Amino acid sequence: MPKGIVPVHPYDPEIYIEDDVYTLCFGVNTYYMATLAKDMKSLITKPKAILVKDKDGNKVSTDDKSTLFKRNGWYYLVYGSTYAMSKNLYGPYELKGAFLKGGHTSFFDWHGQKYVLQENHDISAFYRGASLKPVFFNQDGTIVIPKEDDMYPAPGRPFKFIKSTMGWHAQEGTDISFKNGVISGNITDKNAFITSAPWLYTESKLCSEITFKIKNNSTAKSLKVALYSRDYSSKFWTINEPVNWNAQEWVSVPISANNTEFKTYTIDLVQFSHIKQRIMQVGIKPAVGVRKGSWQIDEIIIE
Repeated sequence: MPKGIVPVHPYDPEIYIEDDVYTLCFGVNTYYMATLAKDMKSLITKPKAILVKDKDGNKVSTDDKSTLFKRNGWYYLVYGSTYAMSKNLYGPYELKGAFLKGGHTSFFDWHGQKYVLQENHDISAFYRGASLKPVFFNQDGTIVIPKEDDMYPAPGRPFKFIKSTMGWHAQEGTDISFKNGVISGNITDKNAFITSAPWLYTESKLCSEITFKIKNNSTAKSLKVALYSRDYSSKFWTINEPVNWNAQEWVSVPISANNTEFKTYTIDLVQFSHIKQRIMQVGIKPAVGVRKGSWQIDEIIIE
């Protein structure tokens, strides 16, 4: 969508089809709808702002990436983990509350059952996969939210290197490679360290420990771990500065030297003096104080 067509950022469009009419819904904070021409490029009608209100009638600000579907005369407007309902496609919509936990959505029906595809954060907030969930409804048309519902990979953050490095890369004093479900590296400096992909976006209050399954092929007797975390704020998504790892708190973990097999080590997150609301990135010094040798990591689990 061209900028300036509406007062908000005109992105993340949804196309809803009913009676051979193509309705485009787009924007953020306030959604806009318009009829899309059959050329799928131009608009037949002027974009109209869509009101989403709470039960008291107050206007509610929406997220990005709307999705629409219709069931039993009700239109459902879904965005992120929130949804609203209306008897009219153009609203107004009444906010109903939490939807199934996950990111952007897409719906389909199969054998009489409605399903939702939701983005999940496989490696980080910007390395995205998809989760498939059935959607069930109460008698009044509201959506059933199971108590055990979660957004993958929450709670926590598993790194099991089945097919790749999962975004882990070398920062200094080592290389990094992937083979047969393991990441590994050759040490060239005593300050060797590696980091996860940025933007893990892991909710820290759901986690209590971090576990490493590592093979230390050196004389090192400790590894070190740092967690870069941030509090959530209105500017959260606009901050994208590199982490100053020298300024982070590094916690030392005793390990055995010259391993012939993988060893598992677990540390409590309370060992860190302060962790903010979201764990964004992990740093590991896999073999502290040695200038030669190698390391192998089978998995890292924050849980």
